[in-house]
Amino acid sequence: ELQAMRWIEKLSKLDRPDSVASLVHQAPRQLRENPDFMLIAVRKDGRLFKYAGGSIRSDRGLLLEAIKRIGFTSISQIGLNGNESYREIMMKVVLTNGILLELGDEATRSDYEVVSRAIRSNPEALQFAAPAIRLDREAVSTAIRMNGLVLRFAHEKLKHDSEVVFQAVKQDADALEFASDTFKRDKDFVIFAVRHKPGVLKYALGCARDKDVQKAAGIRVEVENDLFMVPKTYISAILSLARTRLGDEFQVAFKKHWFLSETYKTDVPNTDNFCERVECIGTKGTCRDHERVLGKNSKDRCWRYELLDRMTDTVQEGGAMFLVEESGYLTPDQQHQVEMARHVQLKVFRLRARQGQRCTDDSLFRLGCAVREWHKAPAGKSTRTEIVEMD
Repeated sequence: ELQAMRWIEKLSKLDRPDSVASLVHQAPRQLRENPDFMLIAVRKDGRLFKYAGGSIRSDRGLLLEAIKRIGFTSISQIGLNGNESYREIMMKVVLTNGILLELGDEATRSDYEVVSRAIRSNPEALQFAAPAIRLDREAVSTAIRMNGLVLRFAHEKLKHDSEVVFQAVKQDADALEFASDTFKRDKDFVIFAVRHKPGVLKYALGCARDKDVQKAAGIRVEVENDLFMVPKTYISAILSLARTRLGDEFQVAFKKHWFLSETYKTDVPNTDNFCERVECIGTKGTCRDHERVLGKNSKDRCWRYELLDRMTDTVQEGGAMFLVEESGYLTPDQQHQVEMARHVQLKVFRLRARQGQRCTDDSLFRLGCAVREWHKAPAGKSTRTEIVEMD
């Protein structure tokens, strides 16, 4: 008791904020649970409430006293009248600045609604959330969409989550620093990041000298000129595009993507010449005039027969079809092409775009990752249609 009195007396004599904060920080745990000691502390600097321990951390009266010293002229300034519960007080406080979540007790930091309000006010409030919320994908995603750098406060498990890391790097390329080493070694992630900010190349592991990565970072790369170099072999791929600007942009982006352009030779089917039989998918059983359109050199040959031949060849080469879906639906021709691909067991990557979305060099990030994963799969890999969102 005598020791507590000496600490209280010493604290009462201090005026400089840094000296007060230093003393409170050094105080024994028992003193930080002492209401008299902490009341003096928060009256000097309301933010020192964060050092309060034990039951007084949940003392609404002390919390209100702290709020009055944080920069508000009165508690009514943030819509309080002094009769609210501890939780109601914190709900109002974090709306003014999410960082004030730091003042909350353990129950408050674990309260999803309070933390969500704090994050919407200031995404850096994530650092003061309970571990369970820092592991919550939705809460972390909300924060990183506002500030990618708060990825550093996310639970370690989410730093291994490709979608979370992608959203963080998309918002701020420097977030690559806080991603797991898996993504710092991933060529797609590094290329995506350095395109936005070349300086983040310093965070790359094992691929910083890769010619594609350096090219994306704007570093001049010497092109090899070897007369004896073996010609590269490409795999067939079929592009299914609506005849719009987005389709043209997709072809340009496809040719610029380091993996897609180095792996596939593409073909866009000509769908001008076809019969009017809706059910036809280019097979004997579905064609109404099979004998007339069967010949491969016939000028009357239906595009469905031609396309089915190409699809069969593409399957044998281990290729795929890339279908760009615009405005949330497929054109009638594209619907036919999906049915035909299913008939020959051709893999389809269905790229979904939002209304009015443009396709840029960065728009095929998810598609590139999905295709690479499919190619890495062992023999007998899936041929089911895979829907990928355009970035």
